[in-house]
Amino acid sequence: MELTIKQALKKGIEAHRAGKAKEADQYYTAILKAQPKHPDANHNMGVLAVGLSKTEVALPFLKTAVEANPSNAQFWLSYIDALIKSEQIATARVVFDQVRSRGAKGNAFDQIEARLNNPTNQQFERLINLHNKGKFKQLMKECEIALKDYPKSYVLYNIIGLTHAVLGSLDASIKNYKKAINLNPYHAETYYNLAVVLQEHNMLSKAIEAYGNALNLKPNYLQAHYNKGKALKDLGETEKAISSYQRALEINPDYTEALNNMGNAFKDLGETEKAIEFYEKALDIDPNYAQAYYNMGNAFKNLGLPEKAISSYQKALLFKPDHADAYNNMGNVLKDLGRVDDAISAYKNLITFQPDYSNAHRSLSKLQKYSPRNAHFEQVKKLYKESLSDEAKCNFAYALAKMYEDVGKIKLAFEHFSTANTLRKRSLKYSIYKDQELFKKIKQLRPNLEKTSSQIQTRSSKFIPIFILGMPRSGTTLVEQIISSHSKVTGAGELPYISKYGHSLVTIPNDMTKNNILDFRDKYFSKLVRRADNKRLITDKMPQNFLYLHLICSVFSEAKIIHVYRDPRATCWSNFTHYFTNDNLGFSYDLQDVVLYYQMYFDLMQFWLNDYGDRIYSLDYDNLTKNQEQETRRLVKYLGITWENKCLSPEKNERSVMTASQQQVRKKVYTGSSEAWRKYEPYLDGVFDGLPSF
Repeated sequence: MELTIKQALKKGIEAHRAGKAKEADQYYTAILKAQPKHPDANHNMGVLAVGLSKTEVALPFLKTAVEANPSNAQFWLSYIDALIKSEQIATARVVFDQVRSRGAKGNAFDQIEARLNNPTNQQFERLINLHNKGKFKQLMKECEIALKDYPKSYVLYNIIGLTHAVLGSLDASIKNYKKAINLNPYHAETYYNLAVVLQEHNMLSKAIEAYGNALNLKPNYLQAHYNKGKALKDLGETEKAISSYQRALEINPDYTEALNNMGNAFKDLGETEKAIEFYEKALDIDPNYAQAYYNMGNAFKNLGLPEKAISSYQKALLFKPDHADAYNNMGNVLKDLGRVDDAISAYKNLITFQPDYSNAHRSLSKLQKYSPRNAHFEQVKKLYKESLSDEAKCNFAYALAKMYEDVGKIKLAFEHFSTANTLRKRSLKYSIYKDQELFKKIKQLRPNLEKTSSQIQTRSSKFIPIFILGMPRSGTTLVEQIISSHSKVTGAGELPYISKYGHSLVTIPNDMTKNNILDFRDKYFSKLVRRADNKRLITDKMPQNFLYLHLICSVFSEAKIIHVYRDPRATCWSNFTHYFTNDNLGFSYDLQDVVLYYQMYFDLMQFWLNDYGDRIYSLDYDNLTKNQEQETRRLVKYLGITWENKCLSPEKNERSVMTASQQQVRKKVYTGSSEAWRKYEPYLDGVFDGLPSF
């Protein structure tokens, strides 16, 4: 029995859906013989041809379909789709505009419009392939050609922005990403790409804003949360960074990089034990994660656990043998422990595979004595001439200053100290004005603090902090080594907690409340007791705690306070010739600044001594070196502990020393160090004349 057209169409559609293309073709062909302009048969025949990748065959059928039934939206969509696939973009746009003018709406038409404004998948894949192969010139050329066909393509502008970013053209990259955003403000990836390039060029606030825009469109955008966290941390907004990392970890709890960076953020906040927990979580997931071992090493170093730090650095190097920072920091810890030969070996291993690692050369120069033709000396001279960055030039200049001093070329040594210090001061953007204002404010607000603290009663702690303070380079490290040689004393080194928790209490009147002061005491003791090592007496030898003496005297009734001073010329000169990793010592890098800072320190100490003199033990470093036993016995008596002969041999104390004096204190106590500045006197223009002495 012969089929009707309606029946034949139904059979054709059934065969079409079943994937029986040949059978479907037969039914549609039969219909078109009877009715050449049958809209459904023409449309379905066109769709069938497109499915077989025969777009040129499909187009006449689809065109006939829309002409026969222009009210059917799907016919138009299929026709435009075929035109795009056959790369007849101009014709496709004309047809699209025609159907839009008829009032066509909906997601399907919006998607077609997006396709008309952007390259085909095949073209896009070709462009990405060129990018992946690093053929950037060809890629840019093809993008420019494609823009003639797709002038409204946010995808093309995205690719061009990415390519400019790779080539280092920041402005061009940003410009093209913004063009892409203007064309399509709802594409999260474009905001993300813009944020990445802004972040790479240290435009952090703008990067954070762009990441925020990406996340508004795509709330679970894992990499955007992570990178936003990094940008916030670099901007100093560490707590906000932690929130971003936490969000990333909610999306992917096994994101090791986020766990690692969460650890870094907590370390920056001084919550070092918590930081270690996150490093351990990262290592549970990826036991070969070198960077987590490295960061854990830094955390152990900060906690005063040098052996654990070394072990962590060694593991980092096991999984990443060229981890330069791990070699460098391991060298630093070995140096702190007095294991000089091992430290030298670590630095030499590092500069073997990374000769321009300037920090290692600076550190190595402090551990060796140089002769005029020393190979390392010659290497550093060459590197100094070739160095491009201020940081590298600064480090090499410090190294050369030490080397020239060793060979007796004092004028050249002075010139290189001066160059190094100029570069270091510039990198820190230091101005003595800030310190002048700080000293002034501390003195002005002292009555406010005293008034509030006098109303507070505290129970004495069983732990006794021993504050060793004074100008940096005044001998505090030697004093700590002497004291911590005693079996009843733990040496905790330079602890940042008085400044960290107490600075606002001496500079911001509204913060000087009873609760804040009690909270400060509790926080300080909570950190101190972790360093106690089962001993009651614990040293804190942060020299600049002299700024907070009124706070210390008011809050820690049980504390012992030792003020160390020496020849002011020796103190100032020693500051000038040392590179401090602590960025808060900017005054050290200019002779005029260090002299002025010393004068401010002297004035403030006189101010404190007038009121707290009975609480403060004053110790002359030069007298200590000349009359070691007498001065040491007096010191031990002040601390209220029994005499131990070990206190006369601080050089045998094996604890880690993380200050610029680490080499000095490994030797027997000796005199004469306060005269080291004199050989430079001809070049100082009398800058030390008139310095006050205690």
